[in-house]
Amino acid sequence: MELNASVLRILLTALIDTNRAYLRTAARMGIRIPHLYESGVRYGRAPWDSSGRNDTWDSIPDLYMKGYGDCKSLTAAYVAQARERGYDVEPAFRYSYRTLEPFMVEDWKRKLQLVKDKFGVKSEEYASFARKNDGGLDYHILVATDGTMPSGWMQGSTGDLWVDPSKVLGMGRQENQ
Repeated sequence: MELNASVLRILLTALIDTNRAYLRTAARMGIRIPHLYESGVRYGRAPWDSSGRNDTWDSIPDLYMKGYGDCKSLTAAYVAQARERGYDVEPAFRYSYRTLEPFMVEDWKRKLQLVKDKFGVKSEEYASFARKNDGGLDYHILVATDGTMPSGWMQGSTGDLWVDPSKVLGMGRQENQ
């Protein structure tokens, strides 16, 4: 878990730095990039691949063109925009385990196999479905502030220590919040 968090921080830092370079370049060219919350972007998870991974790391232009993004892309955009305005913010990580109640495990495995056998589900779809309760880790990324952002700055209030772009942009209650 510690190694996963370290690698996640390295990758997220690179995405934030990429976003900041993009924002500075756009500003030098006289192009106004709307704040994440004004862009029309919504929260949405990218599809999982057949190995159960989501390797999509969208920069601001990709995120805005696609119209949706997951917590890592949304947080990286928010942090880059906040830092460009001089705010002291950091990405923060939370995690939870994907598990089933013990009495459901065998029934779940049996039903998955029946679905696969009966409908010939593609391996990618099967892997994505099976992944939902495989005991692995799900990370959620939000923004930690120093509490000095002015009241009303993009869904924050003076004194707020946490801002969650995913929640603001439509992440449901049942997600890994």
